[in-house]
Amino acid sequence: MAAETLRLRPDATLEREGERRLLRAGFVRIGLDGSPVVDAALDVLADGGGTELELARAAMAVGGDAAALPLQSLLRRLRLAGWLERTVVVDGRPVATLRPLGHHRQPASVPLDPAG
Repeated sequence: MAAETLRLRPDATLEREGERRLLRAGFVRIGLDGSPVVDAALDVLADGGGTELELARAAMAVGGDAAALPLQSLLRRLRLAGWLERTVVVDGRPVATLRPLGHHRQPASVPLDPAG
């Protein structure tokens, strides 16, 4: 049986700064809210990772059914920005791993001038 596991990229460190969680890799960092759902998911990802089902169980244990949307938003953000390593596991053995080589940073949004 095949499964996909997610974990933080190997060079990432997870820190707490007040109420926020920070992911760092070299000079790149990303700040995340310190909600219980985000904390639970980040703890799983930082502690060796897990499947999306395991992440959902950890998030729902602290946030109930309402944890699904914040969890998916977090995973999408981390995936798009290059913070997640993905491994396909077949019969308990890893067969392929996708490691991000860099980070994609969203450009800062520029406020539109209503005058045109």
